[in-house]
Amino acid sequence: MSHNSLTKQNLLREIENALDAVDGYGSVDIIVQDGKVTQISIRNIKKTSLNIAEKQEIPEVRKPKLFTIQARMGRLRE
Repeated sequence: MSHNSLTKQNLLREIENALDAVDGYGSVDIIVQDGKVTQISIRNIKKTSLNIAEKQEIPEVRKPKLFTIQARMGRLRE
């Protein structure tokens, strides 16, 4: 079936399926252009909780070895 020939019932079914696809928290966006629904987007959101008022130690982020090797090779070429 072509997306251009959707009936209202099929459109409602697609919207219902999009709502069912939201897992816990999320949103469904329906994009309308020139009076036609052109896109239905589904976003699932992972909820998290962290008290940022508490001072916490953040581990140092190390660069991958690949970047270190490329930096060394760059110096050798100069």
